[in-house]
Amino acid sequence: MFFDDFDAFREVEERFEDFALGGGGGEFWYDGVHAGDGSGELVAGLAEGGDGFGAFHERGIVQMREGWQEAWVEKMKKAVGFDGAKPVVFVTCGPAYAPVDGVRRLTNHSTGALGVELVRAAVAFGARVVCFRGVGATVQLPDWEGVERVDFGTNDQLREAFLRRVEAGERPGLILHAAALSDFAVEGGGDGKLESRGGVVELKLVPVSKLLPEFRGWFPKARIVGWKYEVEGDRAGALARGVRQMRECVTDGCVVNGPAYGAGFGWLVRGGAGVHFAEGARLAAALVEGELSGPAER
Repeated sequence: MFFDDFDAFREVEERFEDFALGGGGGEFWYDGVHAGDGSGELVAGLAEGGDGFGAFHERGIVQMREGWQEAWVEKMKKAVGFDGAKPVVFVTCGPAYAPVDGVRRLTNHSTGALGVELVRAAVAFGARVVCFRGVGATVQLPDWEGVERVDFGTNDQLREAFLRRVEAGERPGLILHAAALSDFAVEGGGDGKLESRGGVVELKLVPVSKLLPEFRGWFPKARIVGWKYEVEGDRAGALARGVRQMRECVTDGCVVNGPAYGAGFGWLVRGGAGVHFAEGARLAAALVEGELSGPAER
């Protein structure tokens, strides 16, 4: 239902006084992207067609076309990442590495291929994308309009790249953390070169802190999806570990794959059953659309 009359709109709005003009009682949206949480039933958004702002209440639409709440809309836009009317999506992909010395590295076999599909899907959705890409990725990222590439090598370099975004006040609407980061660092690894003629060299691997648990503190309003690559066990066990990751890292979703899961991918969301995808491209399209269009459940 549409209301072009200001007074009619206000009559509806007054029933939900916490909703409008800086209120905290609703699930706030702007142009289909979540911009805040609350306890009310209304969600705010850009009316279909792009010429007015309004609120979606259950399955009806309340719309006001006069643009009277510009200040309120600006506040919402600052609460979630936007470039004009475009949601901002952060994608991480490819492998990280842990230095053994100045010329040798420990890494993994991630190619960055799925990350390219995620970026492709986000661009198709109309998002502006920042792709944090491991320098060891072998699948090239096309030079798509609206995509910024940020290269990283180690876990710490990726962390520093994110912290620069935090300091700059950037607030993505969605973070897809598909990068295969290092679980271990080499104790004493760094500059120089180990002597190859000196006999046996023993390396000590020490666990490193995870990046995913830090995202919620940096970007409290973002939709966040992590990845869980599992080798040991079966599909049920892999999915259970994905659910645990969501709980421990306070994320909105998790993609599970690897030998334990089997062929394809399992996409888990909070409060819902997992969905299986046989192909990365189909997963990427559904993931971007679903996470940018669906309400947060934190």
